[in-house]
Amino acid sequence: MKEYLLRAWRRFVSWNIGGTVHQDRGPLSDYWYTPLAAESQSGVTVTTDSAMRVSAFYACVKLLAEAVGSLPLFLYDREGDDPRKATDHWMYAALHDRPNRWQTSMEWRELAMNHLCTRGNFICRKVRARDGTYELWPMSPDRIEIHQLADGSLRYTYLMPASTERVYLLQEDVLHVRMMTADGVWGLSPVSMAREALGMAITSESHGANFFKHRAFPGMVIKYPAGMSPEAKRRARDTIAEAHAGFGTAYRTMILPDGVDLVPLPISNEDAQFLESRNFQVSEIARFFLVPPHMIGATDKSTSWGTGIEQQTIGFVTYTLRPYLIRFEQAFIRDLLLPLEMDRTHRIEFAVDGLLRGDVQSRGDFYVKLFGIGALTANQILRLENMSTIGPDGDRRFVSANLVPIEGAATGDEDDGKTNGSRGSSEVVADVARRIAHANIAALRRRVAVAEEDWPRFVEWASAHASKQRAAVSRMLASLNGVLGVDARSVADRVANRIHSDLIGDRPAATLGRWEDGMAAAIAEAIAEGRGVN
Repeated sequence: MKEYLLRAWRRFVSWNIGGTVHQDRGPLSDYWYTPLAAESQSGVTVTTDSAMRVSAFYACVKLLAEAVGSLPLFLYDREGDDPRKATDHWMYAALHDRPNRWQTSMEWRELAMNHLCTRGNFICRKVRARDGTYELWPMSPDRIEIHQLADGSLRYTYLMPASTERVYLLQEDVLHVRMMTADGVWGLSPVSMAREALGMAITSESHGANFFKHRAFPGMVIKYPAGMSPEAKRRARDTIAEAHAGFGTAYRTMILPDGVDLVPLPISNEDAQFLESRNFQVSEIARFFLVPPHMIGATDKSTSWGTGIEQQTIGFVTYTLRPYLIRFEQAFIRDLLLPLEMDRTHRIEFAVDGLLRGDVQSRGDFYVKLFGIGALTANQILRLENMSTIGPDGDRRFVSANLVPIEGAATGDEDDGKTNGSRGSSEVVADVARRIAHANIAALRRRVAVAEEDWPRFVEWASAHASKQRAAVSRMLASLNGVLGVDARSVADRVANRIHSDLIGDRPAATLGRWEDGMAAAIAEAIAEGRGVN
């Protein structure tokens, strides 16, 4: 009781004597229950409210909150070989769409990051809804006390808002995400850890505000004539301040009383390196959150995470966001899943591919290399990407050359390798032929009407189209040379000449009908001839 009364008295004094103005100062306001902040070495008291009014601190919290809040969050059921989104689980809708009746998932996660970045803890009460599922109700960490019981479990005491009622909750009744801790139970508050840096930033900002407020005579001394009475001095000082103090009146023409003079002092804001100090505080606050200064508007700062925007974004996700995401994922699994579900059957993951588009290309190249040496199967790659597998055929391993099964290559079964390799490459030939045929049929279908109206113009188009197809087919076959082993240029010439002769040798409508019936087979035959296969 003594501690509570002391806290209330200090709050009352700070409220009534130059304290920060809050919207709510009722007896049950959270203001009276937030932890008392210690005074920094710069002489200012740093609280969560005052820290959030520091632009660099607010920008860091906003950046992290919006980044985590906007990432897709999914619950996967990994029972069996194929991971799938567990949309039938109550927690999927709670985390992905609406955790409670008044917040969206993004709003809820933004609040979670706000609490983590300012108080070091995010705590939710699990409340059973009418349909038997649970809602996640955020609770202010300032109103919570935690006690560790003899069996190691935790008990939470929560002071309800707008009342004096205390609610006692066991560990299984809450979701608790915490920052780095000193005792394993309560997360350390970033505001407390960054108190000195924030105090310097607040002091610098206050100094700048006072500089502009009293700009009529910053660093000035009023020189009075000898024999001037104290009352006359006071009136002269008040007259100058009233007419010229403040930003809006700083540059008015100044009329001084008889005998009064203004003498500037030699110290200026530039001499005190005011701007340099403020810029340093931006970097200092960004360092606490591992946020690159350029991401909060300090564009004069560089980063060692790479030279391009893509590499810097990857660095931000890897070194800044990833620890927060892992904290959330593991806390969700610990506090929201049943023990049977925690046993490798369910997983909760943030989808960060949207922020790592450049890295997806790198992963694709990595998978291609491992697939080509038989280290990964198609199904293993699909599982790594949280995609459905393609059945038993996806579990076969292949090596390079003609993509023969690794079993045949390992045993030296040359016939088996040729048979399977021919079957695999034949499928590739058929697919390539279908693609080429489809492109040509679509192009001719658009030109049939032109041919009937202007035949010379159609003939000119046919020649240009055949030349384009020669280059396109050559590029396509050259990219598959390791698979097909074909003379790309020779086959491309054969296909292009056949296309040109078909286009100008008969009516376009008749040619279109023949192409739709058998062009793919004819192109596949030409490719096979180019491989020396009859």
